[in-house]
Amino acid sequence: MVCLSSLTRLTRANFRSCDFYADEVEAWTTWGPCLTRLEMSSGWQMTLDAVPLLLPSLRALVELDLPDHCLDTPMWRRLTSRLPALAVARFGWVDLPAEGGEEAHDEEGEEGGEEEAGAGGAGGPEVLAAPDGEAAQRRQELQPHRGLRVLRLDGPWEGDKCGRPLLPLLPALEELRVGEDAAALAAIARDDPSVYDRLERALLHSRLLAPPPPPAAAASAGTAAARSLRLLVAPRLWLTPAMAGLGSLTSLRLLPSPAAVASAAAFDAEVVHRGTWPDPRVGAGGVPWAGLAELDVPRDLDAAALLPLFPSLQRLTISQSFGDALLALALAGPLPPSLRELTLAGELKNVPHPESYRRELLVALAARGLRRLLVTRGSLMAGRGWAREQRGLRLAGGLEQLGAGPAPPVRSLAQRSVLQVAELGDE
Repeated sequence: MVCLSSLTRLTRANFRSCDFYADEVEAWTTWGPCLTRLEMSSGWQMTLDAVPLLLPSLRALVELDLPDHCLDTPMWRRLTSRLPALAVARFGWVDLPAEGGEEAHDEEGEEGGEEEAGAGGAGGPEVLAAPDGEAAQRRQELQPHRGLRVLRLDGPWEGDKCGRPLLPLLPALEELRVGEDAAALAAIARDDPSVYDRLERALLHSRLLAPPPPPAAAASAGTAAARSLRLLVAPRLWLTPAMAGLGSLTSLRLLPSPAAVASAAAFDAEVVHRGTWPDPRVGAGGVPWAGLAELDVPRDLDAAALLPLFPSLQRLTISQSFGDALLALALAGPLPPSLRELTLAGELKNVPHPESYRRELLVALAARGLRRLLVTRGSLMAGRGWAREQRGLRLAGGLEQLGAGPAPPVRSLAQRSVLQVAELGDE
């Protein structure tokens, strides 16, 4: 595959599950001025070792997808010093030691720098040895990457640990997506089944989303990062009072546990965890996420516990299961007045009469001012999707039901209030 180096105008390269020799990878330094996106995954250690040596030559890179690599100290230094245009990145996990504990990693980075010079050849930039004073300074701190806007992390391998706050190092970060790729997690779990438990408990054993350290400069950087972050996708167990500092979030997606087992113990654990979520009535800080507009949660019980924290919420998605708790929310719960769209992508659970439930839910949602309801096949109709001609509900003193018989009057509605119902995937 050395012949690929002749493609001097190549802009995108996708080598998913591909194995190459080191000299084949090193020959691709000719792509440096043109390549903007690189995806590389491999089960061959020789290939994985060669990729970091290629990166310093790819100075035009904007998107980098390396699910089999860890964002450790040597990799971080390559990103910050050689890839300033990088905006979107994906790694398996982050392994950045606490400040003062980087010497061993830095020695590895110094060795890697010498290899980079050889790998780059004529196409790579020359690497000069840093003076002793500069090298000492580099050992003391990591430079922030000011261009990265989107970071995806799949799941931690055993031994991966982020010992320092990540957000101060990424002042422009807008999206942080953790554990979102179920297929990638399943691939890790085939060799290491404990990855699911490590992912859910990652915040207990790392400082990934910890507040920045006390010095003024670091605090300022951390504040800037907190203001830039807009979207967070993370396991539901990550939602703790410590995350209340991420006040700039506009979208939050909480992922269900892939390894969760339906049991009384698991249910009790969920109840206990919900009790740790911040209470907006406590403290002088007020509502921690006043600007959040989109929320995606696994269960309706999660929505019931979290909605008081999001007074400006406009779109709510329930992705795993719902039932009586959602109906209670629609009838008398803390639905924000700003809520306009509800998506039911999960299963209807523990409801003996689905059609009666549906009728009561639709009336209640319409009465609360909801304008749009999106459903998946079977979420409300036990496998019988919504008929196309039944997508609109007109309310004029009463509700014209979707073929389910007459509905009770809704007197509080305006004469032309409309709740639109659509089935996901049919539009």
